[in-house]
Amino acid sequence: MAARSRSDLNSEPALRLPIRKRTNIMRTNEAVIRKLYAVAEGANRNTAEFISLFAEHGYFYDVPAGRRYYGPEIGIPVDAYASAFPDMHRELFDIYVASDDVIVVELALQGTHLGDLHLPGGTLAPTGKRIDVPCCDVFHLKDGKVTSFHCYNAASVLLQQLGCARPSRDDTEALSGDGSAGCCKAVGTLRFCVRRPCGRSPSARPFTIPVILSPIVVRQLVR
Repeated sequence: MAARSRSDLNSEPALRLPIRKRTNIMRTNEAVIRKLYAVAEGANRNTAEFISLFAEHGYFYDVPAGRRYYGPEIGIPVDAYASAFPDMHRELFDIYVASDDVIVVELALQGTHLGDLHLPGGTLAPTGKRIDVPCCDVFHLKDGKVTSFHCYNAASVLLQQLGCARPSRDDTEALSGDGSAGCCKAVGTLRFCVRRPCGRSPSARPFTIPVILSPIVVRQLVR
């Protein structure tokens, strides 16, 4: 069979996926999620109402930190961010209502670092710097309540924007897990060795680069 040209491919009709009709449940769930973000805003924070939007056994999962919060603890990350960033704002870019029980939100965490920020590696004192951190949140809901909230925030970008991009200690101390490196415990160097086959024996050329490691990577490296 003869190969088709690019013009032939471009002339073919585009694949059209079926448009899912929005149900009342979808509209209700979207309203719940919008309210959840509204009551988490730094200026108008209502932690009790934030917690009330979760089901009895619902939970909040901070994926980069590797920690889940249940019950009254669900409000801990909301209060922590509001304390560190009094003007914390979550800029919602898109809300994808995937089904009757799943919603995905693309957003950015924005604010000014004016308070202590508690991180898995220690506490970062106020820097006065602004953050604009990309984030993706995945929600499951049932009967108008959140059963799970998985937050995928770009922790490495957060550290970089707060000025933690420059390693101040050697690799061993930076990844030792003893807490002495504070915020910059998540910053270190990695040594790579590149091997290039050249027809004879492979040649190895090592090099070292500074990297920013998310808290979850640090924990896996120091096990």
